[in-house]
Amino acid sequence: MNESITQKILKSLSPFPFIITTSTNDMALNDGFLFSYPRFCSKNIDRKKCKEIYKSLTYSNEITHSKCPHGFSIFSVLCNNEKVVFSGLIAYPENNYCPKNFRKKYNSNKIESNKIIKWFNLLKESILHFEGFIQEKTKAAIASLHDIQKTNSLIKQNAEDLINKQKGSNFDEKFDKSPEYLKTIFKASELLSNQMELISLFSNPAVITAGKKRPFEVFRFFDKMRFLYLSKTETKGCKIILKSPFSSAIQVYDSFALIPHILIDNAVKYCEKNKNITVSFESITNKVIIKVKSFGPLILPDEKDRIFEKFYKGRKSQLYTSEGAGIGLYVAKEIVEKHKGKILVDSIVSTHNADSCAENIFTIEIPTS
Repeated sequence: MNESITQKILKSLSPFPFIITTSTNDMALNDGFLFSYPRFCSKNIDRKKCKEIYKSLTYSNEITHSKCPHGFSIFSVLCNNEKVVFSGLIAYPENNYCPKNFRKKYNSNKIESNKIIKWFNLLKESILHFEGFIQEKTKAAIASLHDIQKTNSLIKQNAEDLINKQKGSNFDEKFDKSPEYLKTIFKASELLSNQMELISLFSNPAVITAGKKRPFEVFRFFDKMRFLYLSKTETKGCKIILKSPFSSAIQVYDSFALIPHILIDNAVKYCEKNKNITVSFESITNKVIIKVKSFGPLILPDEKDRIFEKFYKGRKSQLYTSEGAGIGLYVAKEIVEKHKGKILVDSIVSTHNADSCAENIFTIEIPTS
């Protein structure tokens, strides 16, 4: 789970003497988070059993109070659709039977039940307020984005007009004969268009299935991305290699055109210097398989699903670059799933730098029928 608005507010506003543990801890939830447990628990209790208890708890919009076999209170609740657990509490009056040595030794864990309930209700109100505020700011940002898109369209159109004035029988020939600065402007405007379209789909996923499906030449669009990223790959001393020309077309919505952009952008952004990026295509019964391979930051086992979540960035990726907002792969997954396909990642540890580097393989499967 991401460091969400809910979790950030919990961390900053909690009046209780506990910190939040994440799913990397073997006592934590896989799909939520919990406040830390007493030292007694970490020293004397089988953590797997505790995790089983957390999984079996009731989660609803109202706080549920349970007790563990050792007498500690556990409060569980759904907060903004995320599971939250307060564990290791000595709540009163419900926990009066809790062993005296616990009440004495863990005095800081004592809390009135109604205080937790009251605080959670205030927390939910705060989250609704913050989300409303963020939605307003998002709408304002999208309005500004539309203005930028219009300006970029003018830049792109002017660049195309200047390219078309060059000698040649088609646009490609004219482009090759154009000055370098004009080529750069055209490529930059194309990439900027893709990036703004990505943000637009992120803010409004319903647009993914807008319009009608039409034939999409997979190889041609990846080749276009290879061309647009030439200057960036040259800087890193690498190449984008498209394996075996692929002539098959698939019926998809217009939004699918962003998939090559997202996968190539992600690969180029994080790839190691002097390591090539390869894209392969395969057509088998009722589906097309696309694989993008690159050498970059190791994706840890517990991150293979999380990197497709909003705003999530792999822990090792920060060793490579601070670029990226953690929205590209989320949008890619939304697009692929709307086409009834699936997107997967494998991260194979590299022998020359096992601590942080791996061969990362993003695989997309799209049904053709």
